Amino acid sequence: MRRVHNFPLPEHPDEPPLSTTQLRACFCEFLKFLKFNLAGQTALRADGAWASQSQIIQGFCKFAPPQMIVRAETLEKDLKLLSHQVGLTWYAPPSAPPPQGPALAEIYDTELENFAREAYAADYTNFGLKPLGV
Repeated sequence: MRRVHNFPLPEHPDEPPLSTTQLRACFCEFLKFLKFNLAGQTALRADGAWASQSQIIQGFCKFAPPQMIVRAETLEKDLKLLSHQVGLTWYAPPSAPPPQGPALAEIYDTELENFAREAYAADYTNFGLKPLGV
């Protein structure tokens, strides 16, 4: 990834962690890479960890269509409904652990948003994604 796709990654795991500036640069390069990777234009397969939501749903549809699409803005309500429909008791999820490195809010800006929009264009269109309100 460092040589072929210009990622400013450390040479060795023993090196100090990336600075916020280096992390942002690396994330920018990753989003640029994703634009091509998700379009099938790189030698690497599109990994499920970064596949678009549209691609994941298309994959499910080869087996069976989804019965429900849960969106972030209605997540708790939808999960409560789904729990009730299958006869389970709803429990609110635990709080997320604090980030181990710089938080996204520390590196996020319009440029990153534009790179993400280009990489995940179908998701922005199909699911009405909006710029991140960090």
